[in-house]
Amino acid sequence: MRAIQKAIGFKPSKYSDDFRAPDASVYGGFQYLDYALTAKIRSSATEVLKRLGRQLINGKFNLISVSFPIKCMAPFSVLE
Repeated sequence: MRAIQKAIGFKPSKYSDDFRAPDASVYGGFQYLDYALTAKIRSSATEVLKRLGRQLINGKFNLISVSFPIKCMAPFSVLE
């Protein structure tokens, strides 16, 4: 009950967020502005869903046999 009372009486801090990165998103994190790569990843996710749908309709729903689309591969490493 005490937690509910604290939540009801919650007020945001009066201090500004001086340490926030200038390119940070309002919702937290950073906005990803590479629209070409975003479109490629979304289209590959659609392709994976289509493959899963085909297998489900055929009655062969096995996640191990679904191959990962090669167009998801980016020409840089995780460290970059």
